[in-house]
Amino acid sequence: LKHPEKTRYIYRLSKGDLLWKDLHRRAQLKKLFADSRWDGLNPDDYHVKEDDEIKRDILYTDSLLSYIFDLRYGKTRSSKSIHYSKLEKSSDIDFRKVIALIEQGNLEEIRNYLAPPYEGYWNLRRELERYERIKSQGGWEALKVNKPIRPGDRRPDVIKIRKRLFITEDLAELSDVDIYDEELKRAVINFQIRHGLIPDGVIGKRTIKAMNVPVEERIAQIRLNMDK
Repeated sequence: LKHPEKTRYIYRLSKGDLLWKDLHRRAQLKKLFADSRWDGLNPDDYHVKEDDEIKRDILYTDSLLSYIFDLRYGKTRSSKSIHYSKLEKSSDIDFRKVIALIEQGNLEEIRNYLAPPYEGYWNLRRELERYERIKSQGGWEALKVNKPIRPGDRRPDVIKIRKRLFITEDLAELSDVDIYDEELKRAVINFQIRHGLIPDGVIGKRTIKAMNVPVEERIAQIRLNMDK
């Protein structure tokens, strides 16, 4: 077990009752672990395989504790604490509330209770969901642009830029217009702002480089930021 002391404490709070006998409650827990990917975590870290009912119950509880500390404090910080002991001692988590939510069968609320209380975290979570959706749809193609594109230019590359920005929802509507118009300029500036570039509307080397970062790398960046 990763959390022997805290696991014993949980069962003391539950008066020794098994927590995961109920199939519906167990299904909720598995869903909670599966959905941890949207919090930048790895669901495989909380996977339980055990046929014995009592051992399985204990392992589920131990996995839930790992999930709780990873979500609350970040996977990187958690892994630096030997068996999470430092975090357990300094934890601000009300485990009586956690037990109550388990017994109520309201495991989704555990995530809402424990997730970092920062707007930036929830913004990253929404971004992660969006980029995972884009990934499932095939991501985007790398662009090859030989020279900067400026507002008013008319070039075939403009159509490719439109498609790229439409995929990431910087551009609201897709068209085959090859003129760099005001609508596209607003989309380019929005993209530049989101990626910390100079928002001048010029599609130069740095902007193209940012557009060509693979969706998998963007997802990895988001997960890393969520873990900080």
